[in-house]
Amino acid sequence: MVRRFNRYYFRRMAFLKAASSARGLNTSELRVIRLLGEATDGMPAAAIAGQIGMDPGALCRLLARFGALDLVSSARDPRDGRMRILRLTPRGRVAYRDLVRSTQRAVRDMLQFMMAQDRAALVAAMRTVEEILRRAPELPN
Repeated sequence: MVRRFNRYYFRRMAFLKAASSARGLNTSELRVIRLLGEATDGMPAAAIAGQIGMDPGALCRLLARFGALDLVSSARDPRDGRMRILRLTPRGRVAYRDLVRSTQRAVRDMLQFMMAQDRAALVAAMRTVEEILRRAPELPN
């Protein structure tokens, strides 16, 4: 049942990827943009890699691409000079806002055709799944 649900859910949610990838970014890139957009004080690369389960080498290549596109900047961490803190540039902030807007629009478009009681049931079921999964131990990457 879990595999079947995952396959269905990811097929169903593919429109979110399509709606969000209009800027030519892949799923991993979108995840990094979202993380940095939500981090008010920036984030070290190691924290990003840990949160999304990405190989540090792949993240390094992704960040180099972002640097070339002027989406991300880095600065030495004042608390730990060995670390670099990554932040979205103004251009990266625009990409983040576009991502948030397109995702919200896609979700709104999907939910608008549901009856109110079905929307409420769906949201309640999502909360339940999240609560149960949060209680389960994390698996190593």
